[in-house]
Amino acid sequence: MQNFSHRILAATAMLLSGIGAVSARPSLPVAYPTNPIVEVRCDRPDEANLTGHGCYVNRFGRDVHRPSRTYNGAPPKRATAQCQDGSYSFSQHASGTCSHHGGVASWR
Repeated sequence: MQNFSHRILAATAMLLSGIGAVSARPSLPVAYPTNPIVEVRCDRPDEANLTGHGCYVNRFGRDVHRPSRTYNGAPPKRATAQCQDGSYSFSQHASGTCSHHGGVASWR
C-alpha cells in the first residue's frame, strides 16, 4: 500500500512539473519584523497607588491595564475583580479574568 501511494505522489509531481505548477527553485524568504514596537496606551486608574504598571491589548483590540496590587490594599478605581493572589483586575470581560493570578476571588 505504501509503495502505491509513493507512485501516485511521484506521478502527480511529474505531471504538475510539466505545467509549471511545481518549481525546483527555492521560495524566497519572507521578511517579518523581528521586534515590532507597539505602543499601548490605556486608561490608567490612580497609578500612584498601584504596585504594577503597564497595559495589554485584549482579544477585542482594546487597551486594558494589567492586574496590579495596591500599596494601601484598597481597591483601585475601575477595578472589575479581585484575583485570588490579591491583585486587582481591570478586565472588561469575564472570560480570562485573573487567569494568570489564580482566578477570580470576587467581582467588584
